[in-house]
Amino acid sequence: MVGLTVLSRFPRWLRRLLLGANLAAALAILVNWWLAIWPNLAASWEVASAGVAVAVPVRTWLGRKIPQWQEHIARRAAEHTAAHMTEHHETTRAHVTEQLAAHAAAQGERMQVISDQIAALNQRLDQQQGGQS
Repeated sequence: MVGLTVLSRFPRWLRRLLLGANLAAALAILVNWWLAIWPNLAASWEVASAGVAVAVPVRTWLGRKIPQWQEHIARRAAEHTAAHMTEHHETTRAHVTEQLAAHAAAQGERMQVISDQIAALNQRLDQQQGGQS
């Protein structure tokens, strides 16, 4: 991360130039290595053919196993997603229930206040009507 921060101080064209120089140097090293080992590669054809003989059964085995692994991973992901969704549903339901209970309690308090106000107004109205008769 520090390297990226330091490189970000340079202009984009200079960073690309440095990247291109690094890639060119790496390519030159690979070409030099390839030219140095080319005679040995030609001499080791038997080793390469033995490697192919081993690679074919491995490829067959991997061709069988990779779909099984993919299916296993997909099944585990589906199970994990289902468990996560169940947990999320339960958490959400608990939260909504709690919010509704709080809202109902607040609504009940407001209704009580209104009922008390109506009772006070009725009492005052009765007093006024009682005083006039």
